[in-house]
Amino acid sequence: EFPSAALSEKCNHLPTTCLRCLKASSVGGLRSCNECGQSLRSSDLVRFNAAVTHCDRQCAAFFDLDTLKQREVEVKDLI
Repeated sequence: EFPSAALSEKCNHLPTTCLRCLKASSVGGLRSCNECGQSLRSSDLVRFNAAVTHCDRQCAAFFDLDTLKQREVEVKDLI
């Protein structure tokens, strides 16, 4: 999943890095856009963290669905 907008409101480009990669590259603290180098403000970081949280929840939900489907197959095989 990609961010719906660039990291900073000052960025002048579409996002080309997915949220998962952005999260991985921000472990030490995200201070600027990884694509254009634009400095990030605290409001930019709040938007970024909200997007990552949403992505994490969405990924967890799909993982749970995949697990549920696998268990359903296992139960059918036992019957």
